[in-house]
Amino acid sequence: MELTKKFIYKEVDCLLKKQKETYIHSKEIALAFSNNERQIVNGYQGRQLLEMLQNADDSGATEITITFKDNTLTISDNGQGFSLEGIQSLFIPNCSSKANCSDNIGNKGIGFRSILNWSNDIVIRTKDCKLHFSKTIAEEYAKELYGIEDYENIVRKRGLGVKEIPFPLLGVCELQEMSETKIGTDIVMTCFENKHNEIAEQLNLIEKHFLLFTKKLKKVIINNYEFLREQGNICVYDNYFVTQTKIKGNGLFEEWRVFERNGEYEESIEIHSNDRKYTIKIALPNEEYDYRKVLYNYFPMEEYLGFPCLIHCTSDTDSNRNYLNDNAQNHFLLNETADFLVEIAGILKKENYPSTWAPVNLLLSNLDNNKFSSLGSRMKMVILDKIEETLDTLELFPTNGGDYKKKRDCYFYGDDINKFFKLYSQELPDFLLCENVPQALCIKNKQYEYDDFISKIDSISSSIDKIDERVNLISILSRIYRDYNQDNKKFSLLVNENNELINNDIVGYIGKEKETKYDVPTYLKVDFVDSELFLLLKDKIDYKLDSDKDTVPRAIARSLRGIVNIRSYDLDNILDQIESYSKSLSDTEKIKQSVVDLFHIYQATGFKKELKINLVNRNNEITPSGELFF
Repeated sequence: MELTKKFIYKEVDCLLKKQKETYIHSKEIALAFSNNERQIVNGYQGRQLLEMLQNADDSGATEITITFKDNTLTISDNGQGFSLEGIQSLFIPNCSSKANCSDNIGNKGIGFRSILNWSNDIVIRTKDCKLHFSKTIAEEYAKELYGIEDYENIVRKRGLGVKEIPFPLLGVCELQEMSETKIGTDIVMTCFENKHNEIAEQLNLIEKHFLLFTKKLKKVIINNYEFLREQGNICVYDNYFVTQTKIKGNGLFEEWRVFERNGEYEESIEIHSNDRKYTIKIALPNEEYDYRKVLYNYFPMEEYLGFPCLIHCTSDTDSNRNYLNDNAQNHFLLNETADFLVEIAGILKKENYPSTWAPVNLLLSNLDNNKFSSLGSRMKMVILDKIEETLDTLELFPTNGGDYKKKRDCYFYGDDINKFFKLYSQELPDFLLCENVPQALCIKNKQYEYDDFISKIDSISSSIDKIDERVNLISILSRIYRDYNQDNKKFSLLVNENNELINNDIVGYIGKEKETKYDVPTYLKVDFVDSELFLLLKDKIDYKLDSDKDTVPRAIARSLRGIVNIRSYDLDNILDQIESYSKSLSDTEKIKQSVVDLFHIYQATGFKKELKINLVNRNNEITPSGELFF
């Protein structure tokens, strides 16, 4: 109710007189307030401007202007101005009108004292009041309060410096009634010269992204440089809502989606305010922008998270609101934040088909676990640990087939291998998608059972028409099974000169010269690999010659023997097989055919190898060749 009152001068005057009476009756209170003020000031180093922005947003301001010129820092907003309780919080350290309200960001009295690092001469104009605080005013009142002699004794006993006084600078003020009511608040301070660089640095460090989480504040002007927020459509769902938001800085607009969830702490959770409500907001960028990936409590903290989004929650923080306190309240809130992140990842899953890495990306932090000492408290590990425990159980991992699977249900042979098999996503849909894989993700290999993989690959092989594609497939598989047992079942990957698939139970010979043409008997279960395929494999496959007498076909055959039934071309080996086949026959017609086959090979090659085969004599009896005469 107080925030709506426009005229508070008389009440502030009464408050000031009452405060002076308190000091007169108990000078120890003045000394205690002075010590307290000094401790608070020291704790807020580096956040002075954020404190002023927080106060403006709490007062309902939609715009704030900050200018720093000629040793004067001026902060003006269009909010509802100071309430009587707010002014009282200036007089009394650790007394805030906002301490028990979760809807307010900061503690106006406590946070306001942060600017005492920069100035000891401050003027506040709000509503119908002008309040002037200064070291001179406070020092003159303190000497009057203590007496000159006691004042000097206190200064000496406390070892105070030239710029220090044994009285709170905000303990008293010169109060004037303004003829015109002020809309909002003006704060004008004359700054210490040695603080100019620090002030300029803080001004430069203010980023536009805090506008994603402020309640009312939409426009910030800093030395004529403008930050803006534009809110678009709001979509309301069962337990959260989403706001399309644009923020502007550096002359460019960024587009974000801000997911918001509000809730209440469980009754068993001890909290550090009277309001048991909490708010979580998670802002997702529509594109890749440059921003600090820290946790927000409306404004940025020093808690680095490393997620590809910005996270705000109404957490319980230390006195300067940079770090999380280690307590049950934050533990509960951070667990809820982790759950909300997971839920939003599920929303991204629905939005992205065929599957992409967007849902998993949201849940991955690039935070190095060894850098906590410089990146905030370990309390934030509640979020990271919860997500790490949950991630592998979620069907969020993209596959070549376009669906999402649990991590344990995805097959992974390596980035480039999985990328290659995306060509065959219909036959191998459960291969993990390896395009734009998050760097922070650790993936362990998971492979098919060998026999199952053979049937899938053979199905792919039978559909391949292009020789280059076949060479690539053979090359990939040779890398996977480079050291595999050579006696295992083979893949059917090779083709003959007619581009017919050579089955895995048939030996494919490589290295036969094109000029050497003859038909291989079908009963031998051998075939000749297409010469073009051999030449392309020679350029693609890694192989090594073992000696000067070794040949390229033999080396390639050794390299591929773990995956295909392959041998280097050797005429003697084929002749030996025919010889062995002939000796096993009991059918005279088949023996005669084997002789015809040998004759055709002789015509093509002119081989001189002496063979011992079975023949048929004039009586149509099977007889060893060494026992017959022409």
